[in-house]
Amino acid sequence: MLPEKHYCMSLTPWTDLLHDETLKTKTLAFFYTDLSVIVRNVKLYNFPRSTEIYSEAHYTNDGTSHASCAVIGNQGGCATCLKSEPKCYTKCAYNQYGDNCGQCHPFCETCSGPLLADCLTCTADETLRVITSAVHGNCTCEFDLYHDTSDNTCKACNAACEGCYGSTRQKCLSCAPGFMLMPGTDECIADCSNNDDPVAKLYYWENTAEGICDLCHPSAVACTGPDFTDALSCADGFYF
Repeated sequence: MLPEKHYCMSLTPWTDLLHDETLKTKTLAFFYTDLSVIVRNVKLYNFPRSTEIYSEAHYTNDGTSHASCAVIGNQGGCATCLKSEPKCYTKCAYNQYGDNCGQCHPFCETCSGPLLADCLTCTADETLRVITSAVHGNCTCEFDLYHDTSDNTCKACNAACEGCYGSTRQKCLSCAPGFMLMPGTDECIADCSNNDDPVAKLYYWENTAEGICDLCHPSAVACTGPDFTDALSCADGFYF
C-alpha cells in the first residue's frame, strides 16, 4: 500500500522538450520510497523524434531536483535528469548542432557543423527550393537555380543556361534551347560566329547535334561543318 504522503511535482522538464508543441497525454506511474519519488513512462504528443519516451526523473521528498545533473555546453542547467546518466537533456533545436547549439547552414534541416557540407538532412522549407542531390552535393538548389553564397539563397540562372552554378551565361551546366556551348568553357551563346577570333584564326560553326560551337577547318573563315568542303568562305591563301 502506498504511504500517505503528498508531493508537488512539475512536468516542466518534459514540456520544455516539446519545442512549443502541446502535451496531449501523460501517463505517470508513481513509485514511492522513503527518500524519493520516481516518475516513469512519460508519454508525449508530437515529440520531435518519437511519440513516446521512457524516462526516470528523481526527486527528493521536498520536490527539488537531482543535484548531480551535468550541464551540456553553454545550455544552462536543468531541473531533472536520468539517475543512470546524470546529464541534462540537450535544448538544441533540429537545425542546431553541438553542445553549444551552433546554427546549421540555412540549407540544412539537421547537421554536424556550420557548413553546407555538414548537412545530414536538407531543409524542409519549400520556399528555399533546396533539394537532396547525390550528384551536386547533399543539399543544393533546384536544377534551374544556383546557390548565391552572398546571402545563402537559390536564384534563377541566366536565360542562356539550362542548369548553372552562377548568375552569368559563363557559368552554365548546359545550354537552353537556341544557345550553344563554347568548347572548353561553361559559356552558352546565341551565335557561335560572335566568338570568332581572327587573330588566332579560330572560326566557329553551330554543331546543333552536340549543342556546341565547333571549329571550322583551318582553310575556312566561315563554314557549316568541320571539313574543308564545308567552307562558306576561304581564309587567306585558300581558294574555292
